[in-house]
Amino acid sequence: MSPSAPSRLLLRQSEHPWLEQACLVVNPLDDALATSAHCHYWGFHAGVAALWQQNGRTSHCCVELPQSQVQHVIVYVAKEREVNQWVLAQLAQLPAATTIWLVGEKRSGVQSLVKKLPPAYSTCRAIASGEHSKLFECRLEQSQPTPAQYPMQRIQTTVGSLYSGPGVFSQKQLDEGSALLIEHLPQLSKAQKVVDFGCGNGVLSLALAKKNAALTLDLHLTDVNPLSLHCAQHTLREHGISAEYYLRDGFPTLDTVDLIISHPPFHTGLATDYSVAEGLIHSAHQRLRKGGQLLLVANRFLPWPEKLAETFGAVDTIAVNPRFAVYGVKK
Repeated sequence: MSPSAPSRLLLRQSEHPWLEQACLVVNPLDDALATSAHCHYWGFHAGVAALWQQNGRTSHCCVELPQSQVQHVIVYVAKEREVNQWVLAQLAQLPAATTIWLVGEKRSGVQSLVKKLPPAYSTCRAIASGEHSKLFECRLEQSQPTPAQYPMQRIQTTVGSLYSGPGVFSQKQLDEGSALLIEHLPQLSKAQKVVDFGCGNGVLSLALAKKNAALTLDLHLTDVNPLSLHCAQHTLREHGISAEYYLRDGFPTLDTVDLIISHPPFHTGLATDYSVAEGLIHSAHQRLRKGGQLLLVANRFLPWPEKLAETFGAVDTIAVNPRFAVYGVKK
């Protein structure tokens, strides 16, 4: 994996104090710092976490701050403001005087973040600029040993209440693409094994289960983001729906499945990333049983009809609106 712009800025510094003592690297976009024996990972991307593990580093892909002894912290600033606030609230559990570096692309909002740090933190000072990124340093002045609770919220939608929170796709409301796919989810004639790929807060699985309430579906929800899975579990549990959950970068380790539903992302962080949907299409062709179906919704400008046709042959455009389209293919 190529170093991200923030990682390149860190690596080009003449001094690297974060490499000399135990350092928690929070939500990096890559494994550029995993070469240091002093660094370990906490973040919200199972694929990046796996890369750190492959480098022999301790890796925690989880909602809350892991228990660890560290002298330094590097925070890669996320594009979602509320994710950054959640991270800072969790880091406030560390001992006072812990050094915190904040690094991010300028368009990530890092410059706004350092002006609005929680009261437990000192004023930030700028350390470096370059690679279209900025690096700041501050200290934790007041330790807050009582951990903050992840700020989930319940949102009401046409298919029922959902749980969502910082870092979860379409945090505040049901997104337009998923709403279109929900309108065209199938009425099944018998129970099926279903994979909800990139499940987010679980809305597609909830809608499918409610539409087929007379059946006991074998639901499998997968997402790269532990924050999403956390919310999806709460969503389905509230509605009395059983499911299996997988925190992983890619398709779950299952044998053949009957149906795959997805609103796949096309960004990783701030960067456009087609690899997730391309991997889904490839995995769907491998894992669908004969006659099994993949249903996905996507922005109309994305090249998924062509990619689906290359892999499956015939592609059915099931529904279209000005921004989104629902595509279906069968094995």
